[in-house]
Amino acid sequence: MWLMARVLLGVTGGIAAYKAAELARLLVKAGHEVTPILTPEAESFVTAKTFEALARRAAPRELYPHLVDADLLVIEATFLERDAATARDYGHLTAAEAAALAATSNVRELMLTHISGRYADAEILTEATKVFPNSRVASDFDRIVI
Repeated sequence: MWLMARVLLGVTGGIAAYKAAELARLLVKAGHEVTPILTPEAESFVTAKTFEALARRAAPRELYPHLVDADLLVIEATFLERDAATARDYGHLTAAEAAALAATSNVRELMLTHISGRYADAEILTEATKVFPNSRVASDFDRIVI
């Protein structure tokens, strides 16, 4: 018996917000339950109403109750911890912060997206897996089995 997955889709500011909208559409089309969580910076690119329409559910304003025990957390990890101040300045997360969020919320798997071109994917993954071992970096055209 195939079970629908609960996916929390974290969306932050930047051009990747548009890609996140397409990801939400595809996950819902595949039968998954998607809960979009948008930062205020994300809404300067794509509104919460867009994600609510695509996910067919309201985008909650409170993050943590919806995150607990999710099967998959898809969220950006634009910077490494050594550049945390820059991450703050631009409204982004570090790989370590994304991993800590996954760990404290007991999610099953963490998928990292929107990696800055200044880092190799392996650097981001190394930082994340130190905090949350079941992490991976998304690549274009990935197929995700939940």
